Amino acid sequence: MRISTALPTTESGVADVTMAEHREDLGFDGVSMPDLLFGDGTPGADPLIVLTAAAQRTTRIRLEFGVLSLPLRPVAPVAAQIQALQHLSGERTVLGTGLGGFPRSPSGGPRAPRSACAAGVPTPVRTPPSSTSTAAHGPGRPRPSPRPRRGCRLRPDPAPPTGRARTTVTAAWHAAAMATTSAPLLSVVVGDEELLADRAVAEIVAAARAREPDVDVHDLMPAQVTSGKLAEATSPSLFGERRVVVLRSVQDLTKDLAAEVTNLLQNPADDVLLVLVHAGGNKGKALLDAAVKAGARRFDCAKPTKANERLQFVKGEFSRAGRQITGDAAQALLDAVGNDLRELAAACTQLVSDTDGRVDAAAVARYHSGKAEATGFTVADRAVEGRLPEALEQLRWCLAIGTAPVLINSALAGAVRGLAVVAQPERGATDADLAKRAKIPPWKMKTLRQQVRGWSPQGVAHAMGVVAETDARIKGAGRDPAYALERAVIEIANARNQG
Repeated sequence: MRISTALPTTESGVADVTMAEHREDLGFDGVSMPDLLFGDGTPGADPLIVLTAAAQRTTRIRLEFGVLSLPLRPVAPVAAQIQALQHLSGERTVLGTGLGGFPRSPSGGPRAPRSACAAGVPTPVRTPPSSTSTAAHGPGRPRPSPRPRRGCRLRPDPAPPTGRARTTVTAAWHAAAMATTSAPLLSVVVGDEELLADRAVAEIVAAARAREPDVDVHDLMPAQVTSGKLAEATSPSLFGERRVVVLRSVQDLTKDLAAEVTNLLQNPADDVLLVLVHAGGNKGKALLDAAVKAGARRFDCAKPTKANERLQFVKGEFSRAGRQITGDAAQALLDAVGNDLRELAAACTQLVSDTDGRVDAAAVARYHSGKAEATGFTVADRAVEGRLPEALEQLRWCLAIGTAPVLINSALAGAVRGLAVVAQPERGATDADLAKRAKIPPWKMKTLRQQVRGWSPQGVAHAMGVVAETDARIKGAGRDPAYALERAVIEIANARNQG
């Protein structure tokens, strides 16, 4: 049994998108949004916009239209919007179509059986007169043969040249699995994140082996690729045996080998599944463009750079394993393990294996603690803020992961110098002038003004003397740089509020 619920709205008709993430944490299977282009006077929000916003906040829960009123919307723009939503959500869109509205509205009430189309692929469905929906095809579900139905405009697919479909499908990095149940003849995996690229290649190989368990796989690095080896691996088989040829780091192929691969794209063998792995960027881009032009299915595996993307990755790892993790637990795991996706994936696997039920912050704390991403700047910020225990914890983490003591003391010196500049600014000096003197970006002035509270001129002067003495101890005047840094952090933190 699956349980879905409608997103609540305020009196002004604005949907509360944050409730989608909350209900995903509670274990609901889906959230829905009605289409109120016409009705009984109740205000409503556009479901396409609301569900797109919900897609950015969630990783597992289904996003349902209940229902979308196609008679009052232009079909082509709506189809493009739904296709984009299907991609952004990782194929979690559930599209229900009908008249919409309320029974009391001028156009409301069912007049004919309604149909449903899965996002991206029209699916004929026998439905009762009430509102209906059909789940978009996800991993592991075969696609039914599309058949035209009244009220659903279909554009016929172009005839695939030489057995290769000329379509490009892009899989998002946070997708739980490939959006296909059959391996394409030509695929390109693009991105600088090795873990995601390896997973995409593994999914393609698994799809090929699901069809033919004895399929032969050739996984080649640029140093292993020669003209003869490439011809041997990609030539048609006399016995019709299917093969998977994976070319890694194709951006590093020589000019001659890249030309051979380009020619191969124009005359592919029907029994060879070719997978090109490209790191992204401009190097070797001509080969990548040629593959896409030839109809390759593309899988984007870019490294997540934003904190929210890494948080979604952690939640996605638990969704892949059929488990859930709370938002604060996911953040705690990120803080403890760091930003490396392989280490994050390993930590998620450990928690899935060693815990039961929903993973919370307490479970993460039992297995992971500390700050793996500690830096000298973090140590300096905590010290000048007077947060001594946290500053010492960060310092020991920095030393444990190999941060040079000179760099840590340099960060302390920069923080104290900023305090000196802001504590007694020159008359008429602007924030830009102060930032230039403190050698910090202008946007950090707000943080620096908060840190300077509680500092007196005498305390700043003492902290500057401590930094100078510590610099000498680290560079040879002392025996233990770690002890010198701990002493400096303690004295700087205690200098705050010094009269």
